[in-house]
Amino acid sequence: MRAAAALPIEAEIDERTAGIPDDIAGGLDRLTTSSPLWPFEGTAWLAGVECVRTFGCRWDARARTAGWSALELYGPHRPAPCANLTGMGGAFVVARCGHYVVNVAADAIQVRSPTGAILQIYRCELEAQSVLAWSLCGSR
Repeated sequence: MRAAAALPIEAEIDERTAGIPDDIAGGLDRLTTSSPLWPFEGTAWLAGVECVRTFGCRWDARARTAGWSALELYGPHRPAPCANLTGMGGAFVVARCGHYVVNVAADAIQVRSPTGAILQIYRCELEAQSVLAWSLCGSR
């Protein structure tokens, strides 16, 4: 799998964890020191995790206020973390696809694709085998 050419860095963040709950920040830190959960070339895994962290810094509070759970934002599907998009949380879909977040509402994360198209990542019930990403560290 090839990583997206340009990962969406939405804004300069003063602190790496500003706006992210401590448990999420700790989980993302754990991902940066673990083996990739799915195949990436070179340092693309770390860039993807940083993209998820950037999402959290900018959008976690708004998403939580809109009713999104940690699992709906940061959870991949246990057996197929990269392949099963119906079991993947919104922040990982954003990072995987290289989109720029425009807005977060109760029903969807609105994104702009690298081509400029406005798309929706709809909130839906995740598959039963979805877990927080960092719970998979060391199990692959």
